[in-house]
Amino acid sequence: MNLSTRGRGFPVAMALALTVAVSLPANVFGMAMERKGNAPFHEANYKAWKGTGIMAVINHPNRVYHVWCNGNEHFYYRGDAEALNDVLRKFAAVKLKVLEVVFRPGPGETGTFEEDTVRYDWQLHLLTGLAGHETPPGAEMDLRGLYVGERSPTLTVFIGRGNVELDKVIIPKGITFIGPGDLRKRYLQALKSKDSRTRGYAAYHLAELQPYNRENLPLIVALLKDKDAAWPAVGALGKMGKNAEEALPAIRRALPKQDKHGRKRFLEVIEEIRGAKDTAEAARFHREMFKLIASFQKTFTVTFPELTPEQTKKAEALIQEFSARQFPVRQEAVKKLIEMGPGVLPLVRKTLAKTDDAEVRLRCEMVLKGIAERFGTTPEGLEIDRKLHLPVMRVTIDAKNQSVRKVLESLAEQSGNRAPVTREPVILDHLVTLSLKDVPYWEGLDKLCEAAGLSYQLYRDRIDLRTKRKGEEDIGAYAGPVVIKVTACQRSARTTTLRTFRPFVATEPPTRTENDMRVRVEFSSVCEDRLPSISEGIRLVGARDSDGTQLYPPTAETRPSLQEYGRARLEWRDTSPGRKAPVTVSGVAEIVLALGRKELRIDDIFAPGQKPAESDGSTFLVQSAARDAAGIQVVLEVERPVTLPVLHHEHGRREYGFSLVSPSGKRYDRIWKYEIAGPHIGSNATSSDLRIHVRRWTYGKAGETQKFTMKLSFIDVPAEEGAWALVYDHPEKFARRLYPFTLKDIPMP
Repeated sequence: MNLSTRGRGFPVAMALALTVAVSLPANVFGMAMERKGNAPFHEANYKAWKGTGIMAVINHPNRVYHVWCNGNEHFYYRGDAEALNDVLRKFAAVKLKVLEVVFRPGPGETGTFEEDTVRYDWQLHLLTGLAGHETPPGAEMDLRGLYVGERSPTLTVFIGRGNVELDKVIIPKGITFIGPGDLRKRYLQALKSKDSRTRGYAAYHLAELQPYNRENLPLIVALLKDKDAAWPAVGALGKMGKNAEEALPAIRRALPKQDKHGRKRFLEVIEEIRGAKDTAEAARFHREMFKLIASFQKTFTVTFPELTPEQTKKAEALIQEFSARQFPVRQEAVKKLIEMGPGVLPLVRKTLAKTDDAEVRLRCEMVLKGIAERFGTTPEGLEIDRKLHLPVMRVTIDAKNQSVRKVLESLAEQSGNRAPVTREPVILDHLVTLSLKDVPYWEGLDKLCEAAGLSYQLYRDRIDLRTKRKGEEDIGAYAGPVVIKVTACQRSARTTTLRTFRPFVATEPPTRTENDMRVRVEFSSVCEDRLPSISEGIRLVGARDSDGTQLYPPTAETRPSLQEYGRARLEWRDTSPGRKAPVTVSGVAEIVLALGRKELRIDDIFAPGQKPAESDGSTFLVQSAARDAAGIQVVLEVERPVTLPVLHHEHGRREYGFSLVSPSGKRYDRIWKYEIAGPHIGSNATSSDLRIHVRRWTYGKAGETQKFTMKLSFIDVPAEEGAWALVYDHPEKFARRLYPFTLKDIPMP
């Protein structure tokens, strides 16, 4: 053991008495001790953690080094994935409320008191004693970069240029996975804190996490003007090395004038930055590890500790408020449940499965999504395939006098989306010059249209490109893979005042009575067609004017509904007809995706005495099959769980639906007419080339079933004798995703 004291008037003999506890006089600035190797520590030194089981982690045989300073304690370990998995199992068994495991880019290195380098693969961090009480009142983050109140041990694993192969790591139940992206969000949020110490800690840890990210530079430099945050801020700039060269003038301007020690430290950082080596290769490797960990984070399921009885009662009471008449009460309930953390997931999932109230369902989904974003995991219970990753496709354009056609082809190739079509082929030969780097697909398409004087109309199955018309305005928002555009805004009293933003979209006047003045805003939306989407829509949840006055919902009883088919509208009573202040609208885009493919087959449909066929709890019975001059008509009786989509007419996605199979094995899927009848559904339509597709969600509670009949009229089928079969191709499972959005500054007519 090596003991080192730093301070005035602190005898070394007292340091030797630190077997069980530490007592420091007020004039001691700090004391530290280190230990190399894996000799076990006695549990008497860790009374704060008695009975938790943490000693099994502390004394793991793979420990190579330990350092303690005023209760700020680090244990360093070296080993492969098998050894780490053993540690993770022991760590998951620790009896504490919060067990965070942080994964970040490596390598893991630290220095001894003799300035020797110790390489390690993971470390355990405990915080007690003076260090544990160092955070001042009002601070939101402690010196570890963790939220105040989370005093539980933290395990940090370093990936890259070490011994741990990430694909062999197993995350046990009970552990909260924290990735580098989660840490960055945490630090950026803490930079906005009102507490100077919190801002300083956040800056230091942000630079330590991403020393090569120059986006962090202005955020850290801004703290040099903050007396209490300047020290950790200048230390953070030192960690950024050559990447902080732009900050040298700001550091010189912020040199302390009265504090000699502070001035010396600032000058040391200046020299560190000036003498730093080029880090291009290290930065590239760091970014690769950052992406690798983020990818790994999406491949496992995390579970969390259960709520206490008191917390359970509180969570149940908040869930009850999802049905409150007052809109703010419902919003506040969602916020508080998210703050309670992942422990509320079982209660929320249970409510989501049982409720038939659209508002309650929406609030449950908001909580699930909020917890997923804050805690870095994707929650179960939202009918989401964990392996389904839906990143926003990003594109890069470097066009110099290139045709619109070539740029569109490049966008399609990079994104996987189909290129827009047009009825004006001449516009494809327009030349444009445009430079964009790593922007979302929809933003890239909008920038191209802006540069070429074009616009586009959103359809369910295509994007129609056209010349931009006089007076046309582009007001929209991006919600993940979905784009939303404002098409028109109307005011109606005795006369209607219309402001059209996209003049090629048809509009309807607002509903009104003689003395009732109304405002209607209309929208169009579409999802990237690279995704296997079978249903898309937006739910408009609120509207406010520029001074914050709530326009919609006009009453607490209003429940926003999902509006599909790429069109939506929001309408409210116009209480200030002369006011033309811009409006902000918020909402949620929802897409339902089809995953996988399964086949249900009914053989010999013309044979009498048909038996029902079953798939995934749904039954299909052929009531009759007959041939006429046009083709073959089949009448089906269907019974399905109400939690599954019903069968409905739908464009696109031809891989799902009904088809006939001839005796020779050929398929025929042209359906010119269909009829559907049953509770909550009813349809009678004609089409020349469309099949029946999975379309919309049904009504009812989990466990209930729904019966309806279907009449399918197939055409272009040969008069072939023998046993004909009916095949229903359907998704193996469905996934639903939600993306919030805000449309700002919508002009009023």
